[in-house]
This record gives sequence, structure tokens and C-alpha cells, in this order.
Amino acid sequence: MELFEQWKKEAVRWREECKRNRYQKEQWDKISVELMSEDTINAFRKLKDKGWTHALTEYFDVGTDHMIRWKQRPAPSLDIQYSLGEALRTLPSGHVLHTLSEKNGMQALWLLRLESASVETLSSGDRTRLEELSLTCKRFEGGMYRIGSNTASFAYPEHEIEISPFELGYYPVTQLLYYSVMESNPSSHEGASRPVEMVSWFDTLRFCNALSKKKGLQSCYKISERSFDGDGFETTSVEWDGSANGYRLPREEEWEIAARTQNDHDYVGSANPTEVGWFRDNSMLTSHAIMQKKVSPCGLYDLNGNVDEWCWNLAKPYDGAESFVPQSKEEANIRPTLTLEALVIENQRRAMLGIPPLFTEQPKEEVLFIEEEREVLERVNRGGGWFDLAEECTVTRRSRFYPTVRDANLGFRLARNVS
Repeated sequence: MELFEQWKKEAVRWREECKRNRYQKEQWDKISVELMSEDTINAFRKLKDKGWTHALTEYFDVGTDHMIRWKQRPAPSLDIQYSLGEALRTLPSGHVLHTLSEKNGMQALWLLRLESASVETLSSGDRTRLEELSLTCKRFEGGMYRIGSNTASFAYPEHEIEISPFELGYYPVTQLLYYSVMESNPSSHEGASRPVEMVSWFDTLRFCNALSKKKGLQSCYKISERSFDGDGFETTSVEWDGSANGYRLPREEEWEIAARTQNDHDYVGSANPTEVGWFRDNSMLTSHAIMQKKVSPCGLYDLNGNVDEWCWNLAKPYDGAESFVPQSKEEANIRPTLTLEALVIENQRRAMLGIPPLFTEQPKEEVLFIEEEREVLERVNRGGGWFDLAEECTVTRRSRFYPTVRDANLGFRLARNVS
């Protein structure tokens, strides 16, 4: 039996037991308070002695990727996280959480503990482990793929492209990895295992070149001396060597191919954005440690939300966008505008399911963006971030910023050419 299926059954069993046994529920309420206090280890021993370790399903979740995660945020203090993490390793052989601990299923919990850790004070062991993790990439084969959307603004029209093989980072670039290369951490929301942010498009290119040099690879970008226009915006000339084997920004089509692989939803592997990403409704207006949400069908993390991600591309409309007629709401199977009464009922249903509510404001008519009589300077961003609305974090959504912009909602992910 898959471990996550076994864990789901444990959760059902515990809740049913508490319904039948009032005394057990009262005892658990007391122990649960002790678990979240300085007496964590003693409270854990009580759970083991009573045979109630399946009560931990109230605190932990096990994903399809066999990673253990805290169910609620904000997470407990670092001391409690560490104590409970160590306690899980003492569970009897064969216990789900013990089995996962042996298989490094505690990696997500370890990353969460580093969410509040400074990059300067990280231990050498944690530093080495996090840097190696941050550099892991997944290969995607070349071929013909469909990207774009016939209903989303600035993503018209859906079309087919041919692409060469490439690798894409499993995670956004972490603050620790950025610091290990550039010896600085510009991020607004500091934490070693959080994505780096407050980096401009030019900053990301310089990082990629520096990382490539550090790893003995060919630099992908020829970057001229810094130049600025009259308003102080950087206008440095950049050329991309498409044959180089070093690290680079992904092209936006590569990012979307990865997000849509084995995925039929607007979000990566789920119709519910809460399962897969951090956005305005659940982020508490901050970034979060990587790997804390459901893995995508192709094995990548944090593609929806957490931080928006720079791509190489200029923010031009797709070919054929000017003459394309978007589908109507009926053709696109889009929910029609609800009456106020229906909206209240729908939001009650969503609250029960843990799905973000619909907005009370009437949706505005989307206007297709077409560049007219001026040079396109903006660069594309993908995925959305912790400050964005859920509908701005879909797999086809395209956003754009000037390459000089630095924002706490904006980071990046690594890519590489492969043969």
C-alpha cells in the first residue's frame, strides 16, 4: 500500500476513535497542548505509551511524494519542530512516519526549519546539503508541445511549438544558493530555504554566469559593461549563447511545458490552488520554504505561487494574437457571473472544501495586450507569487516586468541545455 494512502486511513481511524471515546478526545486535547510546549518529548512519549501515534495525523500530512509536512502554518517554533522531528525517528519499525524518516521523507520538515535560518549562520552540513538540493534539475525531452491559452489574456492563442531537450530546477533558486555564489542576500523575507527575491532580470543573468563559472561550465550570457538610460534604468546589452552548457534562465515555453506535463488542471496537478501553491489568500503575505506544497505531476515544486519567476523571453504577444478571437465564456466553459445570493452559497461550499472564496467584485473584462509603435522591453514572469491572487498563478498565465525591477514577490528558477 502506498504510504500516503496508509496515512490517510490512519487519519480516518483516529477521528472515528475520538468520536466514539470522549475520554480519549479529552486526553488528546491535553497532550496536544503539551506537544506544542517545552514538554514536547514527554508528551510524545505519552502518545507512544497509549498507542495513539496515529493522532499525529492532526499535525502532519504525508504527500504522494512521501514527504512529511506540517498541516498548518505558521508552523511551531524551531525548538518544537526540531524536537518532534527527532521524536519521529524513535517510532516503532514499520510505522509510516518511521519508514518515511528512514527514506528522507523528513526533507520537507528540515527545509521548514531552515525557513527562519540566516544564510550567514547556517551550519556547514546544512549549507552543503541545501546547496546540493537547490541545484537539482529534472530533464525534459525535446519534441512538439502545446502552450498558450484560448481564454487567458496575453496568452492567446494556444499553439504548438517544437523544443529541444532541457533541464529545469526542481525548486526556485534558494537564498542559500544565491548567497553561496554572490556572497549577498538581497531578499526582503529572509530565510535560507526560501526562494531568493528582490533580484532583477539582470541580476539573475549575472548569477547564472557566476554559478556556471563556479561549477566549471560555460557561461550562457555575454554581458556588456553596465549602461543606464537617462532615468537610471539599466540598459546593459546581453547576448545568449544557445550552445553553452552552463546555467541559465528558462525560456517561458520551457517553464510552461514543465508545468503542463501530465497535468490537465489550471494549477500543477490540482484544481485547488491551496494544495500546490502560496498565494495572497494563504501565504500570510510572505514567501515560504521550498517543498512545503504538493509536488507537481512531473516532480517539480513551487511552480504555482511562492515567488513569480523570471524567464528569458521578451514580453511579446504570441504570433497570431492580433487576429485571434478569444473563445466566449460558453465555449471556454467558464462559470457565468453569479447573483449575490448564489455567490454566498458558493463561498460557503468552498469554505467547507478548503477552497479560496470567489471574489465579490464583478470580474473585469480582460483586454488583450498588443504592443503598438514601441519596442518591447519587459521580460516574462511565470507562476505567480505569494502576493498574487490565485487566478494569477495558473500554468498558462503570463506576466511581465521591466528587467530592472526588483520585487519581494519575484525570484527565478534555473535551467540548462542538455544533449
